[in-house]
Amino acid sequence: MNRKTFFIISKALSFVIYIAVGLVVGLILANFGGRTIQQRGVLALIPLVLILVVAYFLQIIIHELGHLIFGLMTGYRFKSFRIGSLMLIRNADGKLSFKRLSIAGTAGQCLMGPPDIENGKIMHILYNFGGVIANLTAAVIFDILYIYSADGIYKPAFYLFMAVTGFALAVVNGIPMQQESVNNDGMNAMMLGQDPEAMNAFWLQLKVNELTADGQRLKDMPAEWFYLPEKKYLLNYICAVRGVLYCNRLLDQHRFEEAAKSIYDLRQSGVSLVGLHESLLRCDQIYCHIVNKDSPDKAKQLWTDDLKKFMKSMKDYPSVLRTQYAYAMKIEKDFVKAEELKSRFEKVSESYPYPSEIAAEKELIRLVTE
Repeated sequence: MNRKTFFIISKALSFVIYIAVGLVVGLILANFGGRTIQQRGVLALIPLVLILVVAYFLQIIIHELGHLIFGLMTGYRFKSFRIGSLMLIRNADGKLSFKRLSIAGTAGQCLMGPPDIENGKIMHILYNFGGVIANLTAAVIFDILYIYSADGIYKPAFYLFMAVTGFALAVVNGIPMQQESVNNDGMNAMMLGQDPEAMNAFWLQLKVNELTADGQRLKDMPAEWFYLPEKKYLLNYICAVRGVLYCNRLLDQHRFEEAAKSIYDLRQSGVSLVGLHESLLRCDQIYCHIVNKDSPDKAKQLWTDDLKKFMKSMKDYPSVLRTQYAYAMKIEKDFVKAEELKSRFEKVSESYPYPSEIAAEKELIRLVTE
């Protein structure tokens, strides 16, 4: 099955699951809502809706805690825990601090430092499926609590919503599905099992994140980690991440011509890039064309409506702001807009979790300014 077919099936399956969950939630609201209206009036429906929202976010926290717990059990090291845009991160000296980071397509994320690779493998099943296990466990517990709950409305409704949302998150994350921005846990586990090269790329991705959290820049990490894999490996999107990191490192080294060519080659080779990485690479490619003083048409051709939509969804991401700033300065010649984007970048920098990335982005912005 090719990537396009798998993506279509995944999208259809996601749609069916969300419709099914929506119907179940609707039935629950109708059941409890009818009794609530009779007893307390229409306004009493508001707490039911709030209970549903709370249940959903609690299950997201449970899901990420599952990754954390099973990761710690199998030798991983805690680095960061994010719900929504609020992130708790541990830096190089072991101190914990709260930062801000929003990533389109994700409601939360638990990132950990990986154990050492032994015989070409690391423990990954429990780490990847930890969130699914936690959601299923919580769903069963709250289902039992609902069955044995006393008469009432809000407490039984909370138990039932926790059971339904927990089961829904377990299914959506556990069944391998290829999604537009990022792929789910089941897909990660499946792709890791298909290729030894994917295991190395998975380790690298986690290791780079760990070192970045500790304050290192890509250009200062071991050179032998970064290379473009052979094309046969790039069909596995986890292997393709190695190519993304290679291009990112070239940019951090200010090797802009090589970076632009590598990004172009990677994007044109039919690799299995997830949507988030593909869009961020396009932003970097635009920047490279601008600082290389190539024809403005090259940057304009990449500045498409779908990329602008992506940048809007990632409006507080440093590399996106850096590219928007460069485009406003050199292509649009809108210096007022450029100054506003630079000010926004400075504001985002204050709460961004990775100071080493901010240092790299400031250098890139300074190059455009100069």
